[in-house]
Amino acid sequence: MPVALYRTDRSWQLAWWGRFGTPGGVACCPAGERHFRMRVFFLTAAGPFASLVSSGVFGWLAANLDATWLHSLTSWFSATALFSFWLGLVNLLPVNTPLGSSDGLWMWMAVRRSKNADRLIAFWLLRASSIGGLRPREWSPALVKLALGGSAPDAVSKTFEYNWYADTKQFTEAAAVVEWWLQQSMPRETRAIWWYEAAWFEAFSMSNLATALERLTVAESLGGGKLGDCRK
Repeated sequence: MPVALYRTDRSWQLAWWGRFGTPGGVACCPAGERHFRMRVFFLTAAGPFASLVSSGVFGWLAANLDATWLHSLTSWFSATALFSFWLGLVNLLPVNTPLGSSDGLWMWMAVRRSKNADRLIAFWLLRASSIGGLRPREWSPALVKLALGGSAPDAVSKTFEYNWYADTKQFTEAAAVVEWWLQQSMPRETRAIWWYEAAWFEAFSMSNLATALERLTVAESLGGGKLGDCRK
């Protein structure tokens, strides 16, 4: 349903969510780590198990209403029961699909007793919250700590890390992440993007125009084109 359930300091609130899209699929961003695995498991399991319950309900209707005035709907009840059963089973498979991770994969990662599983779930939820419109400064600090804590540097974690530090005005930490990116071996186009980002960061976050112009020159030399207006 196109509604949003959220909690304030005083109570739970239910509100209309006008940005609801036709494909469905709504993600949440937890407020803390308490019972993190259990909450993710039950939240995710609700989808496929709702399909299986619907299958049972429509199957019962198809089997018991044939002798009533609703007999004309029996074939529709049967088809709905079969489709719901198939959908529930498919969603329980722990696989990645073109549309994203299945409910079964979320559930599998939630029950695994490993920090890597918690970290992956945290990354998924941060990404979902970003797609939903939350700025990094609005992310749960506990969730960010879970996603970034103790992980080896990689492109995914460093991207989240940079956006978190930059949007929460932790500029020293953000600058260190920018330097990490500039030292990586990447395709030319990706290098140009990060040199442009580095120029923007120096100009608008660090107020260092000289360094910003130097990095802008490097970005342009990588094939990013000319941005002469930015020099004025």
